[in-house]
Order: sequence, then structure tokens, then C-alpha cells
Amino acid sequence: MTAGKSFIIGYTNETTGIYSNLPCIIFDDFTTDSKLVNFPFKVKSSAMKILKVNAERKSKVDDNTAKMQSIKWLGV
Repeated sequence: MTAGKSFIIGYTNETTGIYSNLPCIIFDDFTTDSKLVNFPFKVKSSAMKILKVNAERKSKVDDNTAKMQSIKWLGV
């Protein structure tokens, strides 16, 4: 994710540094945006946090992502 909240900004042929423990939720500290990801991706942002999905709760990951996205973040 970028400061403009773009989700996919390109593709890579690199094979190192690819995150593939899926599904996961990515959260951007800077924009407070979050996305559910179910495909391997390359991390390119230091502001991105990867939230792993507990195997016992995988069936509820869509609901949890929707709840995260409904939070109204306040500036500090």
C-alpha cells in the first residue's frame, strides 16, 4: 500500500523476500488502511504491519478485516 492507498503498485520476478503465509491482513501505520491478502507479495514499506491469521479463526478473517476497516482513526 502506498500513501495514496494504492494496493498493488507492480509486479516482481524476485524470489527472495516474498511473503506467503496466507491469508493475512496488511495494515499501514501511515495511512491506517488495511487489506486482506490471499496471494504472495513482496513487502516494500516499512510502515506495513502483517497480521497473521490464527488457523482456528480463518473462517472469520473476512469479518475481522471488515471490522478493522470500519474503525474511524483519529489523528494524535
